[in-house]
Amino acid sequence: MGGFRRFIRIVWTLVAFLALGTAIAALTSFGGLTEFVWNHVLVNESLVLAEIVVLGVLLCAVVVLFIHGLLAPSTKNYVAVKNGRGTLTLTKTAVASAAAVATRRFSSVLDEDVNVTMYKRPEETTVNVTAYTEDAADQTGLSERIQEAVQKSVERTLGVTVGTVNVTMQEAEKRAESKPILRRKQPRVK
Repeated sequence: MGGFRRFIRIVWTLVAFLALGTAIAALTSFGGLTEFVWNHVLVNESLVLAEIVVLGVLLCAVVVLFIHGLLAPSTKNYVAVKNGRGTLTLTKTAVASAAAVATRRFSSVLDEDVNVTMYKRPEETTVNVTAYTEDAADQTGLSERIQEAVQKSVERTLGVTVGTVNVTMQEAEKRAESKPILRRKQPRVK
């Protein structure tokens, strides 16, 4: 979760705390309540019990959201890695490009989608690759080879270890429904 989204979530949960506190104060018996609340709400015990249960559940939900807003790891668009010569800044695009190049090396892969999630440390980085193939033969073995190739490519190209590489295999026909697959041309010279 990004910093601004975290800030907004914390502000909204604090507003929800205030609203729940006001609602609970309105249900307790104190002298400033209106005649309607005294005569219709507080007299009916099952209605009061139901309101307390609903407000309790809402309070628990707000507390969980507040704690999640405080403790959730923030995602970043880059990771800074210090080495002996200075600081290397890795972006999501660089990691995604290295993963895409590694995936394209397999002839049975027609197209790929790469999604990268970065956190504070490079070893927490997650790379999700969706590879679209023409045939369904040995997709398990192919996915394992793609996973190893992506891991090695990112390590070799960028010099950092990636935490997790997830590979999903899909048939090319499913991709063609939403976005056409551009067939790669074979090189004229090998």
